[in-house]
Amino acid sequence: MKIVDLANIVDRPHDGFASNVTYKLRKSICDGCDQNQRHLSLIFCKKCGCNMNLKARLSAYKCPLDKWDKPQE
Repeated sequence: MKIVDLANIVDRPHDGFASNVTYKLRKSICDGCDQNQRHLSLIFCKKCGCNMNLKARLSAYKCPLDKWDKPQE
């Protein structure tokens, strides 16, 4: 599977992935959070230690600081 194909698949919420709208909203919240720690292009949470670039993409996960609303999918 090509990366482009994967991007088209995760544009729709299914199989545990959040929609692009939810992902972008979550990432923007993380970008403005005082608990983020950047390393290169990645964002890590100081509270839980997770890679938030990945965690924001998975619909079942939530922010450890409860800053994300439930997905509107």
